[in-house]
Formats: sequence, C-alpha cells, structure tokens
Amino acid sequence: MSTDAKLVELGRQFEHAKAEARALQAERKRTYRLYIEAANEKNVPLADVKTRNHIARQCGYQAAYRAFEERHKEAIRLMRAIDREQATTLPGFAVKLAAVAFDQFDFDLEPTASYAAEKKLLRLSKEISKAAGRELRQGGAA
Repeated sequence: MSTDAKLVELGRQFEHAKAEARALQAERKRTYRLYIEAANEKNVPLADVKTRNHIARQCGYQAAYRAFEERHKEAIRLMRAIDREQATTLPGFAVKLAAVAFDQFDFDLEPTASYAAEKKLLRLSKEISKAAGRELRQGGAA
C-alpha cells in the first residue's frame, strides 16, 4: 500500500473515530449534568471521592465517560499515526492537514499547544507547495 493510500485510509478511520466521539460526547454531557445534580442534592463534598464515584456509576456518567474516552483516544492515536506518515500527493496532504487541525475544543477538553500546531501547519504548507509544483510540472510535461 502506498504511503498516500495509507494516509487516506488512516484519514477515513480518523474522521470515523472523531464522529463517534462527538456523538458520545452528547451523552457524556447529559449524564454529567445528572451526576452534578445528584451530588448537589445529597450535598456531597468534593473530597468524598468514594461517594461521588458511586453517584457517577448510578447516574451512568462513568460509563458514558469511558465510552467517549475510548473513541477520543482512538482519534488521537490515529492523528499521531497520520502525523508520522509522509505525504507526497495533495490528497495525502489534505489528510495530514485535517489531523493537524484536529481541535480539542470540539470536545471541551484542553487544547493542543498552538505553537506546535502552527509549526506543523507551516511545514505542511511548504511541503504542499513543493508537491503542487511537482504535480504541475508533471502535468505540463504530459
């Protein structure tokens, strides 16, 4: 399998994992609200971890969180795999750009370091312009 074909397949899997994580996030948020309401009703202090964990299991938040976390970690694993691959064609670069642009804010989580993402985007833009130039030269020579 060529590198770019592998990148496109990884990109497809990445988008699928992101979509599943987004769908599971709604359930996670809903059960989190139930968990907070139940903890507040019972006046459970933050330090009482054992009781809070029991409430989280009862209202379904713990299961919803684990389901979301599993798909989200899969999306991050795929994002890193995409980042390790070398693109040579424009479709391959499109997949790499989507992985770099993967925004943690989509999931109300901590963002990735923007400086690192900016450096990757700058490097990718240079590689894309080189690849586009190669494709234009090859297309013009035909």
